[in-house]
Amino acid sequence: MVEVRPYLVLGASDQRFLLERIDAALAAWREDWLPGNTPEFRREPVSQPQAERWLAADAGERRRVLLGCSSGWIAEVGALLTAQTPNAAAAAGVPELAAQVGEAVLKGLAVGIFRYCSGTAPAKPHWGEEAPPETWARPGAGAAIYRCELSPGLPLILALSPELVAASLRKTQGAAREPLVAAWRAIEPRAVIVEAVVGEAEIELGELSQLAAGDVIVLDRRLDDPLLLRLDIGDPVGQIRLGTAGEKKAVQVVGPA
Repeated sequence: MVEVRPYLVLGASDQRFLLERIDAALAAWREDWLPGNTPEFRREPVSQPQAERWLAADAGERRRVLLGCSSGWIAEVGALLTAQTPNAAAAAGVPELAAQVGEAVLKGLAVGIFRYCSGTAPAKPHWGEEAPPETWARPGAGAAIYRCELSPGLPLILALSPELVAASLRKTQGAAREPLVAAWRAIEPRAVIVEAVVGEAEIELGELSQLAAGDVIVLDRRLDDPLLLRLDIGDPVGQIRLGTAGEKKAVQVVGPA
């Protein structure tokens, strides 16, 4: 039997909207905390996030922001903002102040990103050792994970849970968007109306996120056969049909591989 997992395929317009929210939060945080000559952030998606410490800002329904950094990140940033080098700060007896400033900066970023993406405030951010679950990085999981650099040598991991991503996308329902994915309750398995299926092929669910409105998948096999679904690297785990739900692109799991 196929295990039907929650899924959320992000289309091109979804990704643009989500990055606009994240960039707006980063810009506001930058204006509040950092010097005016601070360079723009460099941001890139990552599939295997690694960090020594994790700060979590979350609320109900598993909506969560995780920020990951090295053990010395807070002291480095705090020293930067207090106009001290880490060694000079220690010699002057103010490493504790630098650490407090660095921690406040990071917590402010976690809260800001959560608010910009969900429209609500999270609970008080807290430290932990829990990294983003491996399932967040799988195709179709719907999470958003990025590596940002405040400055060379100060990388920061930013991870948004699938539930928070879906909550962010729901805010755009009334706006004109490309008919790519069903954002409403998108993290729940849902049946779909199949409008057109042609041929047979193996396809990674994550590849669907690259499709835009009007794109065509060209197949060279028999008509009306379901597609084999590969959720991760490995053998196909099920069969799917491509179709629509609520005038959005969607996927239905229809049987075992």
